[in-house]
Amino acid sequence: MREKYKVLMAKTSADCEEVWLPLWMHLRDTAGVMKKLVRTWVPDAVCVATGLDQELFSKTAIFLAAIHDIGKATSYFQGIITQSCPEKYNEIISEGFEVHKEYRAAGKTPHAHAGQWILQSDTINLEVHESLAMVVGAHHGKPISIDVLTGEPDLLKVHPINFYGVEDNNEKIFIWKETWHNILEEALNLAGIGSIDQLPILSSEAQILFSGLVIIADWIASNTKYFPLIALDEYGNDTLYPKRVNDGWNSLNFPKCQNYGMNRIDEEIFKERFGFSPNKIQRCMLDVVNNIENPGIFILEAQMGVGKTEAALSAAEVIASRKKEGGIFFGLPTQATSNGLFKRLYNWGEKVSDQVLNSICLAHAAAEFNEEYNQLIIKGKTAVDEDNQEGITVHPWFQGNKRALLADFVIGTIDQFLMASLRRKHFMLRHIGLAGKVVIIDECHAYDAYMNEYLERSLQWMAAYGVPVILLSATLLFERRRTLIECYAKAYSKYYRKKRKQEIICEQTDWSTNTNYPLFTWTDGETIKQTVIEQKIEDKVIKINHFYSPLTISSNSSASLVFPKTPYTFENTITPIFVCPVTRCNKCFSIRSINTSITFDICVFSHRICNASSVTVQERICFARAASPPASNTQHAKISILASAILEWVFIIPAPSFTSFPIWPTKRIRWNPSSHALSNVCPIKLLHFTHCSGLGK
Repeated sequence: MREKYKVLMAKTSADCEEVWLPLWMHLRDTAGVMKKLVRTWVPDAVCVATGLDQELFSKTAIFLAAIHDIGKATSYFQGIITQSCPEKYNEIISEGFEVHKEYRAAGKTPHAHAGQWILQSDTINLEVHESLAMVVGAHHGKPISIDVLTGEPDLLKVHPINFYGVEDNNEKIFIWKETWHNILEEALNLAGIGSIDQLPILSSEAQILFSGLVIIADWIASNTKYFPLIALDEYGNDTLYPKRVNDGWNSLNFPKCQNYGMNRIDEEIFKERFGFSPNKIQRCMLDVVNNIENPGIFILEAQMGVGKTEAALSAAEVIASRKKEGGIFFGLPTQATSNGLFKRLYNWGEKVSDQVLNSICLAHAAAEFNEEYNQLIIKGKTAVDEDNQEGITVHPWFQGNKRALLADFVIGTIDQFLMASLRRKHFMLRHIGLAGKVVIIDECHAYDAYMNEYLERSLQWMAAYGVPVILLSATLLFERRRTLIECYAKAYSKYYRKKRKQEIICEQTDWSTNTNYPLFTWTDGETIKQTVIEQKIEDKVIKINHFYSPLTISSNSSASLVFPKTPYTFENTITPIFVCPVTRCNKCFSIRSINTSITFDICVFSHRICNASSVTVQERICFARAASPPASNTQHAKISILASAILEWVFIIPAPSFTSFPIWPTKRIRWNPSSHALSNVCPIKLLHFTHCSGLGK
């Protein structure tokens, strides 16, 4: 630490004018936090994704943390921060630094971008490579835009007064340059690097991941609860370290990286995790991941209710052990499905969290309204205060939409994953969160063309980082399967393996058009593999009673149901089902009743329900209830069919002669009403279940 720049300011307090933090202390705090992060929290998979070995990765991260705020050592920044502290302004001036209270180019050189240009400008000769300097420039979440890079090639030449306070006073300019060289030298010493030549040239993927790490370290070191400011008449000294960093880190009680140590899962371990033995589909997936060398993307196509979730979680545990990942992200289509799966993921997380404190997060816009999750947040704050060192908790530091994906176990809506492909502010935090996880996406068939574009781009980013991805679906078109697999495999070959020509090997020539079911497709390195899961399934038949004569529905999918004068009594255990030919979820139906006291449910029954137990699962049946009974015989109660994006096709009963039909044929049948050969008028009926046969769990 050089005596001259000890007076430069990094932080002040809005609540108290008698405290501050010198720049050198904040840089030392951030470097110390980064050392803790890379040694205890960052998964090995993140290091591998940067293309660096563990030692060089650690040194590079510490160096970047120790130099990230070098842009605060400028005339412009010191002029701004000393406005509330005239005493420090006078001290800085007395040390020979030129600082003004007003600048013509105010706002043109924010300290993050100023730091980047100090490091890479040829007028300073610090000789830091541009790829490293760009990490410093992006540490506030927003890299320098392309137009600035091309329009203003060197900010020090365009706005010299903002950096030096003068334009032509060589003595004043020399003082600032000497300070920057001293800060660089101190950063190299803290990182254990002998010279600037030992630092690597970072790839685009590595720049993003290091940017995310620097942001995390900076945020932690900037929290005055853990790293308090010092009195205005103090300057700090080296004797405060490493105790200051250790005390702050221990107070935070940051979760440690989970070391799963489960390279194989057998039936006994599976039963211990979930309480039942694996079925054939689950065993098939476990057999693959137990023997895979380079796990990539996996697509499991199987009917609902067979345990795809448990298969994915058990596979994720094995893959995380093989790839040294630090957790999982589980993405679902809706907030309701995320809430429904949260408890199951929490229970699984408790069982795999062995002698380490792991964090869990429910990531969607309405998470705060989930009562169960709110109770866990309260417990999480208590656990941190009590220095709890094992189990699973909702850690308060990971609350908020920018930090949610940094938790060890994350379950949320699919948009949390899709936003990884958007260049939003602090997008690098999503990348650093996902790069150290196994990603699981359920209902991967359920998204429109717009969302699929973002899904494919996000998959390419995951492939570039070598992140394993598991996709689950009950009804995935083979064209979509081919697109998803090839999207990941080509990006993996190009960006992760760094091959100019993508080398994709297919073990089976018909993998992309295979219509067998259930089906499991995956990549092992650059090889695409596939297996048909042989499964003996008994036909499951539902007998149906018909209440009324056939009605008709016109081509615009609207109709009126007229109740008889003697109304039927619907028992609580019976759900009336209105089966109709719709391809969209937003149709409205008019209901007219002679007896105004009747209210009942209408549901659209999706062909994706494969067993009777699924009929009771809310997210698979689209319900709508009349808001109030009709006031008179002439008024209609409007009912909207409310559905999630999973609704695409429904069962049709086209004639009165149908008294039973199989819920899930042994061979899949996909029927699109818009292309059916019937005329524009199609019969419909109001039905209810009276008996179900052959409906095992």
